[in-house]
Amino acid sequence: MDTAPYKKIGYETAVDNRRWAGPVIATPDALYCALLISNSRGDLLARGMGGALGGAIGGLIVHGIMKSTATAPPVDGTIADVPEFLRAPGTGPWRKFKPAQRVLIIPRKAISEIVKNSWINNTLLIRLGHQRVIISHNVFSPGGVREYLAATGWPMVWRGKAYNDAGTY
Repeated sequence: MDTAPYKKIGYETAVDNRRWAGPVIATPDALYCALLISNSRGDLLARGMGGALGGAIGGLIVHGIMKSTATAPPVDGTIADVPEFLRAPGTGPWRKFKPAQRVLIIPRKAISEIVKNSWINNTLLIRLGHQRVIISHNVFSPGGVREYLAATGWPMVWRGKAYNDAGTY
């Protein structure tokens, strides 16, 4: 199967009780979650008080996730840290974002499995140590997400069916 170098698999990222709107891009090597707009009540209040907590929140997320036993922990980076083909003028899905925009970068090695529990929800669950990362995808596109992730070797349990050695870690 000839697979594209990336696929948009979601539109929102949640880490425990914090949520951000922004596209989630999968490549064969990592998941890139753009943290564009905070949808969390605490973050909205902080923004009203000058937004002083913005960087601290990102640091807390990555610090909590890095306590996991992952061989390649996630990184709280920026658009400038993602591969060039995702930022390429004219063709990259993130070509219009400012280089300083925050991105949660989750390397493949940090993920033991991606779980899709039910057809009735539109979320993918990733456990990173004690943290939960939930990616929301379009209700009408789960088949395309599953096909891309399976074809590029991501370990998954999709509605009870294991793909790519999921559950063997």
